[in-house]
Amino acid sequence: MWVLMKNGIVDVEATNAYNAAVLSGELPHESNEAQEEAELLQAVIQSVKEGIDPVTGQEISKAQGFSIISGLIFRYTAGGYKGKKFKFPKDWLRRRKKNNGVEVGTDFGKIGKLVNHPNIKINWSEHSEHGMSRLKQRGLSKSQVDDFVERGKALSQNGGEKFAFITENGVAIVSKDGKLVTAWGKKDFDEGMEKIINDWDPIELFPLAPKDEYSQEINKIISIVQENHNIDMNVLAKGIRKIFIDSFGENLIFKNNEDEIAEKILAL
Repeated sequence: MWVLMKNGIVDVEATNAYNAAVLSGELPHESNEAQEEAELLQAVIQSVKEGIDPVTGQEISKAQGFSIISGLIFRYTAGGYKGKKFKFPKDWLRRRKKNNGVEVGTDFGKIGKLVNHPNIKINWSEHSEHGMSRLKQRGLSKSQVDDFVERGKALSQNGGEKFAFITENGVAIVSKDGKLVTAWGKKDFDEGMEKIINDWDPIELFPLAPKDEYSQEINKIISIVQENHNIDMNVLAKGIRKIFIDSFGENLIFKNNEDEIAEKILAL
């Protein structure tokens, strides 16, 4: 399959028309599958680095871009890309997995460049005051952070002065000489979402209710955003309202500004 680009984004209409013409025999089929798919992956990465959705051409937030890039890193190595917008041939995916997923050297902009694991271990006697303070604040143990570093995908940052070790359970930022800079767990990714929903308080349960009162609904919203990187604000707003209607019933929802909440979430 060929992918046609226009102004740095995928031209869906032109791509479909071109591939239909190739399949019907109207155009010759001169294909180098590995090259085509590699170019597609590069186009997606470049688009995200520029803050542009690779399919719609709309601007996306840093959080949305990070989510897309993280998905590329993990999903290739864990069983293939599962996004709804881009589908890759199985044999190409097998080749990618054989080469350990996204290629070493792939540049993700400010997030860093994917590199081979630098075999760094945290020197706990040389940790930064900030790093240890964050561990205590976020309820992380040294063994958890050691695990992030040992198992994580390594991204070189600031020309190799420090590295980000990314796992599905958390992230550790470590200097090249093994000093812990900071770390956070999976739950910390979701704090921004929790604050937005709790401040909104559509059922008006606060201040009496505990902070995690809406955790069930928040997790469902997070799943929607993570599984649909290109989600439209109006679609997300309708999804948020449905989640709360399913949980509490329509008569107990005392606010109807889900569109404002969806906009805030997409700006995270």
